[in-house]
Amino acid sequence: MKIDLSTLSTVERLTLGLRGLYESRGYRLFTMNRLEEYSLYVENMDFLQSRDIIVFSDLDGRLMALKPDITLSIAKSINGDSSSLDKLYYHENVFRASPHAREYREISQTGLECIGAVTDYDLAEMLFLAQRTLGAVDGDYALDVSHLGFVSAVMEELGADAAMSKKLLDLLQKKAPHELGRLASAYGMSEANTSVLMELATVSGEFEGTFEKAKRLCKGERAKAALSQLAAICAPLAKDRLRLDFSIVSDMQYYNGVVFQGYVPKVPGPVLFGGQYDLLLEKMGKEGKRAAGFALYLDDIERGYGEPRKGLPQTTVLYDEGEAPSAIFAVVEREAAEGSAVRAVTDPADAAGKVIDIRKAAQNA
Repeated sequence: MKIDLSTLSTVERLTLGLRGLYESRGYRLFTMNRLEEYSLYVENMDFLQSRDIIVFSDLDGRLMALKPDITLSIAKSINGDSSSLDKLYYHENVFRASPHAREYREISQTGLECIGAVTDYDLAEMLFLAQRTLGAVDGDYALDVSHLGFVSAVMEELGADAAMSKKLLDLLQKKAPHELGRLASAYGMSEANTSVLMELATVSGEFEGTFEKAKRLCKGERAKAALSQLAAICAPLAKDRLRLDFSIVSDMQYYNGVVFQGYVPKVPGPVLFGGQYDLLLEKMGKEGKRAAGFALYLDDIERGYGEPRKGLPQTTVLYDEGEAPSAIFAVVEREAAEGSAVRAVTDPADAAGKVIDIRKAAQNA
């Protein structure tokens, strides 16, 4: 029987299409165990969305956890030298505490990880694939990008130390320019620098016009270099679906460079998260490597875009218990070859859909 793709769920059809997309760009499927040693998460707890992890003792006494994150496991497993490049895609489930209820959830996601000798081309390709991934869900998507190198450089130029920057970044993420201004003034920042910081919180909108606004905030060479890199990476992308938003901030002890989020109309909030995480590899002792990746949250897609399964047409073959199996098989195979979901039963009460009655009593009637 040929598979009718229309009978698959929305997410099943989506992931099949994405698999072909990712493989066409040289990514290979990466599969993994659902379990990981708990020590990996203890060492990188700030990288996780939640500190609530399902933990248990394995039979050999090791403390294990159900995976709350995919990136950490992939980054841990890559051991090649810095001149190699691993391009991986996955379709896996993670286990996290729900932010809305006191319960754990199994969350399905698909995504990419590119680790090793990552170039600006690879980063541009990843953003391109993020756009194509969102477009496979809904053509009316939006991809928001930022650059942590630019944000940190601006903070440094304005005289913010590490402790001050952390508090300022929290307010930047909330797009709260007036609160930023009050905090900066409380730290003794000059009026001119406070004004630049407040303007940074408003840099958000369609890419090309907003990029020109960001250029006006550039003073030092480091900020200019980061913005130049972002322009080069984003040059091949569909600009009508691209937005620049410097309120996208990730933990700077793990992430650096480009970070991004993706949106589709029928889901409130972002459904795709990604970024460059060279600092995570450095923290793991993998110096010289670069890395970037993104994840698409399939449960959110299913809630927003899921449709009831169409299902195959139903056929029932009614037979007597004494009938030769070969005779029943012949009828079942004929109907299945024509695209039906076929059940062979002896009780008429179990019949559904089209009924083919091969019982002797029916044939003799």
